[in-house]
Amino acid sequence: MTSREERNALKNLSRLLASDLATIDQEELLAGVRDAEVAFDRSPEWSGQLLAELKRRGWSWPRLAAMTGMKKTTVIRRAQPYR
Repeated sequence: MTSREERNALKNLSRLLASDLATIDQEELLAGVRDAEVAFDRSPEWSGQLLAELKRRGWSWPRLAAMTGMKKTTVIRRAQPYR
């Protein structure tokens, strides 16, 4: 990612995480997870919060892993502190 792309991703993630995640569209949550994974050292915390919200919405661990490209164990480990 370029610096500009990273700034835009950070701005989008900051907006997502500052809002009520229950009101955010699931596609936007997934986009946030992907951006967090690519760009940031704090990705485990940020993606964990978004993954936990998708899990609260009934998504299965295998589905979350498939949709994000992450291992199922990573998805579970990241989401667990925020459930």
